[in-house]
Amino acid sequence: MTEYRLVAEPRADFDVAAAYRWYESEQTGLGREFLEELRNAYDRIAAEPFQYQAFQSGIRRALIRRFPYAVYFAVEPRGAPCESQPSRVATATDLTEWTPRGSSSTLESLTAWLTDAGVLASFLLNEQLPGTVRISTIHSAKGLDSAHVLIFGAHELEGRGDEEARRLLYIAMTRAREELCVSYHGDSPLMEELGQLVG
Repeated sequence: MTEYRLVAEPRADFDVAAAYRWYESEQTGLGREFLEELRNAYDRIAAEPFQYQAFQSGIRRALIRRFPYAVYFAVEPRGAPCESQPSRVATATDLTEWTPRGSSSTLESLTAWLTDAGVLASFLLNEQLPGTVRISTIHSAKGLDSAHVLIFGAHELEGRGDEEARRLLYIAMTRAREELCVSYHGDSPLMEELGQLVG
């Protein structure tokens, strides 16, 4: 049986550290529980990476139990098989927030709403057609850019703590090359702070 080892890219490690800090700030010990479930997910990936369906790009997704996160990874050849070293590598490229089906705030619901309005839309990792609106979480959009970006429901970042909210908003805003629109609802100190910065 072919063995695999999982290697996490730096940006995945950065996301892990941020998630750990947030959970620990919410409840002491919860961050350690998150790390334990993450290690279990890594073990499942290393044991059977092909049990997870591949997207068009070849990237695969493994959900983390108990926590709304998913590990995105790719399986890559790495040298010849040998007894002491695994012959293939599963590279964790990103740790991304994931909302399960059935929630009113799912990306699936937003995609369906846009489709009903006559707007072509699909998830970021799916195959894109010309003129299609790409939908993603902020984490999934890291490293990418687009001419026009809409940040939907930015007020929902408030519950993450000031530092984490600012970091995520910065990531989202810097995806735009030409035009940026930020939508929010109600009173939002984060949005007031943004308004003061941009004048």
